[in-house]
Amino acid sequence: MPATCDICRQTMVDRGSCAKVSVTIRGRRFDPISYGSETHHAVREQFRYQHPDETPAQIQKRFDNFMFACGLGVYHKPEDTCRDCGVRIGGYHHRGCDTEECPKCHLQLIGCDCHKGEQ
Repeated sequence: MPATCDICRQTMVDRGSCAKVSVTIRGRRFDPISYGSETHHAVREQFRYQHPDETPAQIQKRFDNFMFACGLGVYHKPEDTCRDCGVRIGGYHHRGCDTEECPKCHLQLIGCDCHKGEQ
């Protein structure tokens, strides 16, 4: 049985967007990051803008080197829907989604240290 989101009560395979609910970290509120707008997607577009004379392969190599240098691994172009929670591009991940980005540190929200010690 698919998991149900605690925020919007949809199952994580319904492909609907979750509600835009801010994330509170150490008393400070952060807006959630929508699917397809994660930091690594924005940085890749910035590389394309900064190096207009380079081929797509050159941009990809430059970006892959950047991702590895930052410890972020391999870049994956966003699919039409999130591979974990099913939300479409532009929508908000369901709480607990494996791919949701922390709006404070920009790492994986469920694995970052920003929530340590909070209930």
